[in-house]
This record gives sequence, structure tokens and C-alpha cells, in this order.
Amino acid sequence: MEILARSGDPFDGAPTDSPCYRIPALTRSSSGRLVLVYDVRTSPLDLPGPNGMAVRTSDDDGATWSDPRWLREHDGGWGCGDASLIALPGGQLLCWYVGSDGTSFWDDQRPGADWTVWVARSADDGETWVHADVTGFVWPDDGGCLFASSGNGIVLGSGRILQPLVIRRRGTQERYCAMAISDDDGVHWRLGRPVEGCDETKVAQLPDGTVVLHSRSTPSRLFAISHDDGESFTVAAADLPDPGCNGGLTTLPNGQLASTLVFPDGGEPIDVDLPDPTGGRGATSGPVWEDRRNLVLRVGHPGDWSEPQVIDPGLAAYSVAVALPDGSVAVAWEYGAYDGIRFDRVRIPTR
Repeated sequence: MEILARSGDPFDGAPTDSPCYRIPALTRSSSGRLVLVYDVRTSPLDLPGPNGMAVRTSDDDGATWSDPRWLREHDGGWGCGDASLIALPGGQLLCWYVGSDGTSFWDDQRPGADWTVWVARSADDGETWVHADVTGFVWPDDGGCLFASSGNGIVLGSGRILQPLVIRRRGTQERYCAMAISDDDGVHWRLGRPVEGCDETKVAQLPDGTVVLHSRSTPSRLFAISHDDGESFTVAAADLPDPGCNGGLTTLPNGQLASTLVFPDGGEPIDVDLPDPTGGRGATSGPVWEDRRNLVLRVGHPGDWSEPQVIDPGLAAYSVAVALPDGSVAVAWEYGAYDGIRFDRVRIPTR
């Protein structure tokens, strides 16, 4: 395990001398470069705030990494974060994220106000980025607010791009998931149909074309499947035990799925006193820290998973997973009590 960002370590241009590093996003470009993006925050709290996003790259599958640099910096009171990366077959990279000029996900808003949704594009393996506001293309009529599920989206075998979004219905705390869909390499976007009951989500495609959706929930993770390239999904059902934390999902070269998630081990509760990242505004959204430990990897399919392989036995939170050509899995995650971002390349034992 390697620490790629340790909370408290300084970062040039950060809004504080002791930043908090959160929310890993990870992908592998068509050239083989790993690209990692994460939030640079003043504290564990979500937007609003003068947050920005840093990027690091690796050309040897995580053995060594570039120094961190800004993907997009904060601008006074304006901030951004919650990145999700997508690698296109032609070599370009996309990075979804949100921006806030003073409002929260829990405030009802309209497109063009103080909450915006962005897609950044890189044509040089993450060295430089061009940013586009796509808020109006993906905001549904019933949306009070929305954001892209952090981590990564996917490109299907058909070439269609899917990026899961979390949408909060106007006037409520009720949330659902829908896919942002593009059929022209991310130039234009539209929304798929709602997947009720789901929150932060990852998607992956099986060899037969089925798209599998995995969503944070408690006490069990939810899954749903799509047979129409992500336009719609069947009703979600319970899957793996989950304390309600954003995990990773990726398709291995052998066609199996690999899931990373915090897997409660039944041990004694850990006494940790940290603020709710939502600032107390998100009902059932804050961390249940006594259960957010023991990050594991499981291989298989919904309803048929291997025994958990422990990656990090300590406190952990959000994770993201990317399959590597040799069958191993690159994993980035929040370790400790928002202590920073760790990375590991996990070898999978034969089932």
C-alpha cells in the first residue's frame, strides 16, 4: 500500500496550510497510464467551500507516480470536486465533477444557478484539461440537485459512455440514480431512466453485454441490471453487506466482476469522532464510522461473490477499482478517518 495524498501535508495553492484529501477517482487510459484525481479540501466537509481537484499519473501501473498538480483550482468562495474519470478508446480522458458558488447539494436549485455540473476533457493523457459546463443537459425536471457519482464511469462495447448521476428530488431528501449517456465520445449528453432507491453507484459491463449497477446502501448494497446499454435498469435488489459507502466495481479480463467495498468485520466498534461530511443536512448520509473499516475486494457476480480479500483492515471509506491487463486490480481509497488517499495493486487469488 502506498499513500498518495496524506491529509495535513501542504499543497501549493490549497486554501489552507493543512488540506484534507478526499474522494478518489481512477482510470487507465488507452496508452496504459493510470490517472488519479482527488479533492483538495479545507476539511472533510462537502461543497460549498474553496475545494479543488489534484491529479497524479503513473506510467507503470502504480509503481511510481508523478507529483500532484491541479486539475482545477478553487477560486475564492467557488469550489469544485467529486471527480469521476472515464477513459475513451481513442485516447482522450473525461472527468466529471461539480462546482458550487455557495450552495449545497441539499439546497433546491435550477440549472444556471450556484450549482453546476462539468465535464473536463484531456487529449494528452491528463496533462492538460478543457472544461465544459453540461448542467443544462443532464438536469431532470424533478431535480432539486444532482452530482456525478465519484470514482469512474465506463465505455460500453458499443462505444456508448455511461456516467452514473445521483439526483435528489426537489423539496425532498429522496434520491435516485440515472445514467448520463453519450453516443458521440462525450460531446452531447442526455439522461437515462431513473433507478429508484439507488445513491452513489458504479457500473460495469459483462461479456454478454449486460450492464451491472452497484449502489451504496445499508444494510446491503443494491444491484440492478440493464439489457439496453444503460437506458433502463431492472428494480434493484439486495447484494453484499454495506454500511452505506461508495465502493468500486470493474470487469476483469476473464469477464468476472471485482467489487471493492467496506465490509464490516463484526469487531468491537471503533470510537471515532468526525463531522458528518454533509454538515448534518443529509439524513442517513453521514458515516457510521464503527462499521466503515475493513476494505475488501470480492470477485464474481451479484449473488455469487468470492470470500472477501482484505485490502486494508483499518478505517476506510470511498474506494474505486480499475482492472489491469494482467488480471490484478488497481485500487485507490480513502484510508483512516479521512487521513488521505491510498493506492494498491491487488493480486486476485484463483477461486
